[in-house]
Amino acid sequence: MSLCRGLAISTDDTFAKQTGQTTPRSERPRHAKRVLLFHMGGVLGHLNRVLALAEEIDAAGHEAILATSDGGLPIFQALKPGVRRIEAYDDPGLKDARALLTSTAGGRRGDRSNLHGMGPQDSQGKSEIARQMARTAAADRALIERIEPDAMVVDHRFTGWPADRGLRDRTFHISALLGLPSLHKRVTGRLPYPLQGGRLLVPGIREIECWHRKDPSAAQPGRVALCGLFRWQGWARLRGSQRALPRTQALFFFGSTGDGARARAALGEAAEGWLNHRWVGNAWCGAVDAAREPAVDLESGLTGAELLICHGGHGTVMEALFYERPVIVIPSNPEQLEIGHRLEKMGLGLLVRQRVETITRAGLAELIASVSENARMQRRVKRYSALLRQKADGAKHAAAIVLEHIGANLSGSKTAK
Repeated sequence: MSLCRGLAISTDDTFAKQTGQTTPRSERPRHAKRVLLFHMGGVLGHLNRVLALAEEIDAAGHEAILATSDGGLPIFQALKPGVRRIEAYDDPGLKDARALLTSTAGGRRGDRSNLHGMGPQDSQGKSEIARQMARTAAADRALIERIEPDAMVVDHRFTGWPADRGLRDRTFHISALLGLPSLHKRVTGRLPYPLQGGRLLVPGIREIECWHRKDPSAAQPGRVALCGLFRWQGWARLRGSQRALPRTQALFFFGSTGDGARARAALGEAAEGWLNHRWVGNAWCGAVDAAREPAVDLESGLTGAELLICHGGHGTVMEALFYERPVIVIPSNPEQLEIGHRLEKMGLGLLVRQRVETITRAGLAELIASVSENARMQRRVKRYSALLRQKADGAKHAAAIVLEHIGANLSGSKTAK
């Protein structure tokens, strides 16, 4: 599901004229490096962590260029002005594509079924996906040639994977290990392409991403960096001086890949009249009219809620644990199911193995009671929250890794830039 589709996006030239941020390579300070960042269009969780990394690169005195097809989102009002935005192409078919959840059962058979179901099943569908990827990849290659970056960061936008091996060595992938990568590796024995051979910046911590598993970086030192949480501060800048939200028992959040309209219809009916709750919109795009209703984003919603009920996206779950909130996961795709399985095994939440529209009033009440009255779960959530808070500067750590790899001067400043 795309985010706020239909809003106008500034073109590269228009944006440059508005901001004066044209920086020809010949005119940049000698020490400054240029980093081009791509993200998966239409998915707020992937955009959120790319924004965090872009601002850290900019703060280090280097040039961060964000290539995005979501540039019309009002959240960009809170992006620091030093980060330059340019328009990227996203094929509409790719932005609307959905992975099918074919099985909620555990075990190898369920894993294989879900992994197989993540792509088109017929030859016509596979051919169309290939055409969509080719169109987007061609646009990405043209943009890369025009920008001539010193390094590139991609967040699950694999069309930007360069053919040039020189640039490939300077390309980094933002990717969690928990989710599609862990599912793919369990079924096939390897990470999905191109993560298997790329340089990974993991927005998480070892204790969660590698729980009860071998450290993935041991075999190839330096290729996989567990950086910690990527937390973009723009949400707080958007809220400004907004008053604190009143306490609620539960926060509902079904993000850009969580089929929010269907979830809201079903769970809204199940919660009506008895559960004190609040919703974060499935495509939260900016502040609303504060006179009628305060703006609610995930961070502000979590600070005022006792627990989170969500689709199970990686960024959503990590934010909940950061704020010491247990999680009830109602997945809609295989990656979310994988994350829900792990949370339940770790004692940090519950996985709901039924479609959201089948959850009744009594069933929702039982789920909430199972979490709220579970003292062991509360203790475990508190423990992992403390671990996450120790690594809450993941984007800064990742920026240092990228810049050091390309020989950047890490003592650069905004003044020098």
